[in-house]
Amino acid sequence: LSAFWSDQLRGRNTPTLVDSPVEKNSSFVKRSLLKYLMGTELFDALRKDKSKDYIVNFVGHPCLHCDAIDDLFNETAGWAKSNGVRDVVFARVNASCNDIPNSVWRNETFPYGWFFPAKNRSAAFPIGKRRQLYWMVQLLVDNCTTPVTAPMPPKPSKTPGPIRTSLPPGSEL
Repeated sequence: LSAFWSDQLRGRNTPTLVDSPVEKNSSFVKRSLLKYLMGTELFDALRKDKSKDYIVNFVGHPCLHCDAIDDLFNETAGWAKSNGVRDVVFARVNASCNDIPNSVWRNETFPYGWFFPAKNRSAAFPIGKRRQLYWMVQLLVDNCTTPVTAPMPPKPSKTPGPIRTSLPPGSEL
């Protein structure tokens, strides 16, 4: 501990948190329906725009499991756009950066989605482990400030359980 503080005082320790530059030229960003924001931009947007709900994917590095979640958020944004749902903003924020104004949003271990209702921003809640379009649309239907009347996508079938013969010998359920 004393060696750490000694290096810290001498300026030898490099910071682990970095600013979040938005890569406007990547191919995913060009075809994505997500808004790529920095933490302060999101904070300002939530404060000023009281007419739209926000669904935000807070991406924590270096986990890199965020691509699958971004694809799901983008697919949900595409469904919303094609079905006339205009009062929801889908965004992505790098939550492992210094520009996150709220410490609750700062995470560095896994992607984490939050739903911010338009009328009551203090009632924001994490959206949990929704990993399929049907469950993301169900979230919109249940929680959007403006009612969603579009038809639901098909409900996914349940994940099949392991077949007893496919388990390694000697293992039990």
